[in-house]
Amino acid sequence: MSVDASTRVLRILVIDDNAANRQVVEGHLVAAGYAIALAEGGEQGIASFKDRVPDLVLLDILMPGINGYETCRRLKELPGAKDVPIVFLTALGDLSSHQKAIDSGADDFLTKPISRTELLIRVRSLLWVKRLREELSQGYDLIRSQRDALLQAQHQKDELAALVVHDLKTPLTTILANARYLESTLKDDDRAAIRDVLISANSMHRMVMNLLDISRSEDGTLIPNFTDFDLGTLVEDICEVVRRRTGEQGATLTCEVTVKNVRADRDLLRRLIENLLDNSIKYAPAGSAIRVWA
Repeated sequence: MSVDASTRVLRILVIDDNAANRQVVEGHLVAAGYAIALAEGGEQGIASFKDRVPDLVLLDILMPGINGYETCRRLKELPGAKDVPIVFLTALGDLSSHQKAIDSGADDFLTKPISRTELLIRVRSLLWVKRLREELSQGYDLIRSQRDALLQAQHQKDELAALVVHDLKTPLTTILANARYLESTLKDDDRAAIRDVLISANSMHRMVMNLLDISRSEDGTLIPNFTDFDLGTLVEDICEVVRRRTGEQGATLTCEVTVKNVRADRDLLRRLIENLLDNSIKYAPAGSAIRVWA
């Protein structure tokens, strides 16, 4: 990872009680373009970390006071330390020491004497991985915020649609009631016109109720209202309403229902049959025979 004028200078905290080791590591890293903070021991290193969170920590194991293992554990508990790589600098080459380093939360370790090439390779690799993690985290946060915004917009849209649909019910009910009244009082020539009004109003009312059903179904609040009724009477009533439309489309409609008493939600079943008939009339070829049979 190269560092240029357009990039933030990455800061590395070096914690080592040996002044000569600190100077060697500092010289290698400063020459590579990094900013360096130095600490002579664990307590001083923790204080420096609290003062300003570095991008990476190089940590000696054998130090007076608190050793590197304990220092590493304490560093990992600090705010902002979760994604900061910690590399142990140690003269200990046994496996048990390496295991202790891993158990304390270290991400890697370098064996003394420090090789400049190995030091820079490890530092650059860990800082590159850290940058990728940060970018992934930022991308995840952005996607999550966009998702939340979309969900909120969808929720507002659903609430608005439900409100509009609900408010449409009252004027539609009034239109239907008055149209039925006029149909029963007008002369034959005038009844045809009022029937067109009734058909259109019934169609709009069905669409409104369908939208309400969908909204309630998605919310889990659609509860069927079971009653006993004559299915034949219901189907004949529906067919009578839509038969005029089938004639206009050049189709014929017949209803054959032998089933009588059923127990169901009458309104939902009515809209179900009306929707099926509406699709049949709309999409059947001209001259088709549409048959309702139960």
